[in-house]
Amino acid sequence: MAGHRSIPTGLLMWGHSHGACITVRALQRGVKVKAAAAFAAPTDMVEWYKYSPPPTSSDTKLTNNRLALSTTFGDITTTTRTRVTPDQSRIPYDWRSPVTYAEDLKARTDVKILLLQGNCDLLIHSSQACALARAYAPSNSPAGTASMNWHLSANGAVVEASPADCTGFTGLTWQKIAPPRGTWPHSRYLLVYDYFDHASILTGSAWDDFLNWVHVIFP
Repeated sequence: MAGHRSIPTGLLMWGHSHGACITVRALQRGVKVKAAAAFAAPTDMVEWYKYSPPPTSSDTKLTNNRLALSTTFGDITTTTRTRVTPDQSRIPYDWRSPVTYAEDLKARTDVKILLLQGNCDLLIHSSQACALARAYAPSNSPAGTASMNWHLSANGAVVEASPADCTGFTGLTWQKIAPPRGTWPHSRYLLVYDYFDHASILTGSAWDDFLNWVHVIFP
């Protein structure tokens, strides 16, 4: 799901899941907006394939994800689509991955960007959001362009540790004070919420923070 809202002072674009991936890729391709938000965006298709359970898994909720990815990114030059895994060819996976074009996103200093992710999302792991934040806005970025990162509880309180799926990511600093709700002075944010999954990230404190961020940018 992706959408945009026309506001007299500019455009807002936001999306969830595949729509969030479309939102990020649209930014990288130069869409003219003032702000953009991405909820639970898949950002690295190779890693997404790797951690998805194989078709033989007993995980009935996610068992078809590898099959869907390898079929979607397969050979479409023939009448029968041939499955392609990342081990066979990374090209179609990298081509669709926002992390591949991180430099294009880094160049969009004209846009306010908010990434929101559920820490209990079994489909899109927190590592996907962290990978994008590290790729386009690491902590050593020039002043004003680094991602401000928060690990939050379900009620929006600060958790003073990185999310489990993001512990291996260097280049990301996790804040220990409350998010600047009501002001949001920086241009890049990543908010990861405990207990929220792929659907519920669009509710509760995560949705409240999104609306608060929007109202600050578009008063």
